[in-house]
Amino acid sequence: MILYASEYGTTKQISQELANLLNCQAYPYDAPDLIEKITDTSFLILASDVLLLKINKGFLRFIKSQKNLISQKKIGILLVCGSPDDKEINGVKLGISQYIPNFPEDIVKQALLIKAINGKIDFEITDQHKRMIEIMKGHFLVEPFDATPLNDLPGIAREIKKKLG
Repeated sequence: MILYASEYGTTKQISQELANLLNCQAYPYDAPDLIEKITDTSFLILASDVLLLKINKGFLRFIKSQKNLISQKKIGILLVCGSPDDKEINGVKLGISQYIPNFPEDIVKQALLIKAINGKIDFEITDQHKRMIEIMKGHFLVEPFDATPLNDLPGIAREIKKKLG
């Protein structure tokens, strides 16, 4: 089962496509009857968007509130970063507890798979984050991008199957 938080739709799209490849279901973290669904699954992929190096706050609250249930599962973590930069993605992979504040450390330690992948930024969709966008435009990005690795999803699905069974 894939449990996801998606602010603008990229993580939802990736989660649903991975679920199809894995022959499982993908649900937003605030879906009804979620506790029952988590109870009935053997593995759980926690997929979240990363915005300003932080995981969705509501998703974190849910993970923390259900930590005992989640910790009984085989866990994978998938982070969809708003960056086309592989160096930044590698930094997230190597320093998840430092780069992603407040992610439950025991869940990170238990995870059999931690994967950070590129995402996309569409300035029209993310208009509510005007300050962040202006900083990014001024220092990092000249224009919107889409680095979503949709062609890599079959390989990611194989890696998940291998590690989580």
